[in-house]
Amino acid sequence: YQLCVQVPATFKKKDIESSMFMYVEIKAYHTGRNLNGSNVTVDAAKKSLDTFAYKPILANFMTKDNGEEDFTSHDMELDENGNVVYLEKPVGCYTTDKPWMEKDSDDKNKQFVFANAVIYREYSHAADIIERKKGTDVSVELIVNEFQYDEENDELLLTDIELSGTTL
Repeated sequence: YQLCVQVPATFKKKDIESSMFMYVEIKAYHTGRNLNGSNVTVDAAKKSLDTFAYKPILANFMTKDNGEEDFTSHDMELDENGNVVYLEKPVGCYTTDKPWMEKDSDDKNKQFVFANAVIYREYSHAADIIERKKGTDVSVELIVNEFQYDEENDELLLTDIELSGTTL
């Protein structure tokens, strides 16, 4: 079975004008220890760069008491057979541009993975919400193909990963 983990990420709108797409740069995840107790190795991060193209950017929506639409989270429910049904819907995707890695200026032991993506303007309110909020939080979902448990540091060492998608 594949193991999936969610890691926090950041999102930045690019200054490219288009009536169909909002172009964005996503700071997807970093090497080293994450808040969820996992640790992505540098080799795993480098290998994962080839798994981004066309992967979905997902969102589920809610209407706040003030009438504004916003994003919810990783929303799912179980059907009558106990199968997971995701409530998030695709609102964009990663492009075929090659993702890249950059060293963290504050923590030299971490490297961040960045990738370009588009958000569709026509099929949901996702782009409108992002523009109104001047950005949004995102969570990147990783498929873990291989891992080891590091008992000394009490962390899951992720040695082979793929990008599954990103949720707004």
